[in-house]
Formats: sequence, C-alpha cells, structure tokens
Amino acid sequence: MIVNTIGQTAIISQEVKTLDVFLDHVMATYKDYEMLHIVLHLLTDKMINNTEIDRLVALAATHKAAGKSFVVVTDMLTYDQVPDGLELVPTLQEAKDVIEMEDIERDLGI
Repeated sequence: MIVNTIGQTAIISQEVKTLDVFLDHVMATYKDYEMLHIVLHLLTDKMINNTEIDRLVALAATHKAAGKSFVVVTDMLTYDQVPDGLELVPTLQEAKDVIEMEDIERDLGI
C-alpha cells in the first residue's frame, strides 16, 4: 500500500496483487486517514467481484457519514456495476475533481 497525502486528501494506491489483501490493509490503517478525503487507486488487473464491491461500498458509507469524500479510481469497473453510494472514476484527476465538487456541495449545504 502506497500512501500519498496531498493537502486534505490521502491517495492510497494498491501495490499488492489481490484487492482483498489491499482492502484488509486499508481497513487496518483506516484510523490514520479517517479525517482526510480518501482516494483508493486500484491497480488490479483482475475483475472486481461483488464481495469486494460490497467492502468498498461499506467503507465509502462509513467515510461519507463522517463528512469526507471517498473516491475509487479504477478501470476494472463501470458505473453500472456499482451502487449509487460509491464514487467511481477512471483517473486520479477526476477523483480530485469529484472531491472538489463535493467540498463545494458541503460548503453550500447541499
């Protein structure tokens, strides 16, 4: 797991082969990043299964309940494969854009 903190955002990149192990690492260190916006950069070359999607959704719900953004960057999923509560984008730049938009929405009380 590679973590880059930029301002109020932690970009957590996958370096292990399996997504399940990566998510275990993220959950084990979540307290270190819970006050920051989180971008999970998934570098897996395998299809993401429903159990892994469920884990991402649960983590996103927990993080968003605390008033922070949670964005997943991957090209192994499409918008149709994930529920509405999970922000999914194909690039890191788009993840930064989503966080900026969500910050504006929070400031406006939307």
